[in-house]
Amino acid sequence: MKAAFIIFDRLTSLDLIGFYDPVTRLKSMNILPDLEWRICSNKQQITDDRGLVITADSVNEPLGGYNLIFVPGGFGTRELQHNHEFKEVRTPS
Repeated sequence: MKAAFIIFDRLTSLDLIGFYDPVTRLKSMNILPDLEWRICSNKQQITDDRGLVITADSVNEPLGGYNLIFVPGGFGTRELQHNHEFKEVRTPS
Protein backbone atom coordinates (compact mmCIF):
# COMPACT_ATOMS: atom_id res chain seq x y z
CA MET A 1 0.00 0.00 0.00
CA LYS A 2 1.26 3.48 -0.89
CA ALA A 3 0.14 6.63 0.92
CA ALA A 4 0.72 10.25 -0.10
CA PHE A 5 0.52 12.97 2.54
CA ILE A 6 -0.01 16.29 0.75
CA ILE A 7 1.56 19.39 2.28
CA PHE A 8 1.04 23.01 1.28
CA ASP A 9 1.60 26.49 2.66
CA ARG A 10 -0.62 27.45 5.59
CA LEU A 11 -1.71 23.88 6.37
CA THR A 12 -2.58 23.06 9.97
CA SER A 13 0.23 20.74 11.11
CA LEU A 14 -1.95 19.08 13.74
CA ASP A 15 -4.33 17.97 10.97
CA LEU A 16 -1.37 16.38 9.16
CA ILE A 17 0.29 14.76 12.19
CA GLY A 18 -3.02 13.59 13.67
CA PHE A 19 -3.46 11.34 10.65
CA TYR A 20 0.21 10.70 9.74
CA ASP A 21 1.09 9.28 13.16
CA PRO A 22 -1.45 6.44 13.37
CA VAL A 23 -1.26 5.57 9.66
CA THR A 24 2.53 5.26 9.60
CA ARG A 25 2.42 3.16 12.80
CA LEU A 26 0.57 0.51 10.81
CA LYS A 27 3.96 -0.45 9.33
CA SER A 28 5.93 -0.43 12.59
CA MET A 29 3.20 -2.47 14.29
CA ASN A 30 3.38 -4.98 11.41
CA ILE A 31 -0.29 -4.49 10.56
CA LEU A 32 0.58 -3.28 7.03
CA PRO A 33 4.23 -4.32 6.66
CA ASP A 34 4.34 -3.26 2.99
CA LEU A 35 3.09 0.29 3.70
CA GLU A 36 5.10 3.02 1.98
CA TRP A 37 4.48 6.75 2.24
CA ARG A 38 5.78 10.04 0.92
CA ILE A 39 5.30 13.66 1.85
CA CYS A 40 4.21 15.29 -1.42
CA SER A 41 3.90 18.94 -2.39
CA ASN A 42 3.99 21.38 -5.27
CA LYS A 43 7.26 22.82 -3.90
CA GLN A 44 10.25 21.58 -1.89
CA GLN A 45 9.43 23.37 1.38
CA ILE A 46 6.21 24.72 2.81
CA THR A 47 5.43 26.81 5.87
CA ASP A 48 2.46 25.87 8.03
CA ASP A 49 0.01 28.35 9.53
CA ARG A 50 2.28 28.89 12.56
CA GLY A 51 5.64 29.20 10.78
CA LEU A 52 6.88 25.60 10.94
CA VAL A 53 8.85 24.69 7.79
CA ILE A 54 8.30 21.19 6.38
CA THR A 55 10.30 19.63 3.54
CA ALA A 56 8.62 17.42 0.95
CA ASP A 57 9.94 14.04 -0.17
CA SER A 58 8.40 14.54 -3.60
CA VAL A 59 7.60 17.66 -5.64
CA ASN A 60 4.90 17.70 -8.36
CA GLU A 61 4.75 13.91 -8.53
CA PRO A 62 1.66 12.44 -10.22
CA LEU A 63 -0.41 10.67 -7.58
CA GLY A 64 -2.07 7.99 -9.69
CA GLY A 65 0.04 5.22 -8.14
CA TYR A 66 -1.06 5.91 -4.56
CA ASN A 67 -3.76 3.94 -2.74
CA LEU A 68 -4.35 6.68 -0.17
CA ILE A 69 -4.05 10.44 -0.69
CA PHE A 70 -4.42 12.55 2.42
CA VAL A 71 -4.91 16.32 2.27
CA PRO A 72 -4.94 17.98 5.72
CA GLY A 73 -6.91 21.08 6.54
CA GLY A 74 -5.80 24.63 7.08
CA PHE A 75 -6.29 28.14 5.74
CA GLY A 76 -4.11 27.27 2.74
CA THR A 77 -6.94 25.12 1.34
CA ARG A 78 -8.88 28.28 0.49
CA GLU A 79 -6.22 29.26 -2.04
CA LEU A 80 -5.60 25.72 -3.31
CA GLN A 81 -9.21 25.16 -4.27
CA HIS A 82 -8.73 27.81 -6.98
CA ASN A 83 -5.19 26.77 -7.97
CA HIS A 84 -5.72 24.77 -11.17
CA GLU A 85 -2.01 23.95 -11.53
CA PHE A 86 -1.92 22.38 -8.06
CA LYS A 87 -5.10 20.37 -8.68
CA GLU A 88 -3.98 19.25 -12.14
CA VAL A 89 -0.72 17.77 -10.82
CA ARG A 90 -2.56 16.13 -7.94
CA THR A 91 -5.34 14.51 -9.95
CA PRO A 92 -4.71 10.76 -10.26
CA SER A 93 -4.61 9.54 -13.85
